[in-house]
Amino acid sequence: MDEQAYKCSNKVIVQCLTSSDDNLINEVLKLSDVCSNNLSLKRTEIKALMCDGLIRILIAKSDSGGQVLGYILFYSHYSTWVGESTVIKHVVTIQQNKSIAKQLVDETLNIGKKFGISRFDVFTDDKWLKQVLHELRFDNLSLKEEWDCYSLHV
Repeated sequence: MDEQAYKCSNKVIVQCLTSSDDNLINEVLKLSDVCSNNLSLKRTEIKALMCDGLIRILIAKSDSGGQVLGYILFYSHYSTWVGESTVIKHVVTIQQNKSIAKQLVDETLNIGKKFGISRFDVFTDDKWLKQVLHELRFDNLSLKEEWDCYSLHV
């Protein structure tokens, strides 16, 4: 994946993480631990999955000091019922920052749209993230699907 940075606000830059970004991968793992979000992947596993194109990670960084403020991990999924979709697996931000989470989700949607993806699914039981998804007009499928699933068709 090309390393690209997207200026999302005056204070935050969202960029694609690459498998060669060892220091940033370590920061993502530290942030995951601090935020009690069990990523359950090791650095070598993340690198291998990114090299194979099986997962993508976007990070939100401070434009002043480059500190990682959050990340989003997502991957493509194919369903015989609905076709190709993007599954957002992890959204992690410092202090559950909704603004940063929105920026990360928005950029994930933009990337997906470039590849012709029209369905985005998020499985979460995080209350703060559910609020973000509601604000971004994701449909709450929890009652239909009997699990905490949110979906957006674009």
